[in-house]
Amino acid sequence: NQLALTYAALRRFPEALATADRVLAWDPAEGFALGMKASVFWARGDLEAVEPLLANPGLSPRVRGMQALLQRRYAAWLALDC
Repeated sequence: NQLALTYAALRRFPEALATADRVLAWDPAEGFALGMKASVFWARGDLEAVEPLLANPGLSPRVRGMQALLQRRYAAWLALDC
């Protein structure tokens, strides 16, 4: 997770995604790695790429809330109780 975070901070997004995917291969519901992938997709401006992550129960409510806000789905954000 820390390596993925470092790659993301350096804006080396392909490496950050690949590293997060390696973590998720061990634990598909690992919340930090899911959040990292969402953050990278947001940084790239790709809100649609986050949508498949929303089906994962390990994704934190804060990430779900941020996705709703970025998509301007304010009622969905309020319903999440973040």
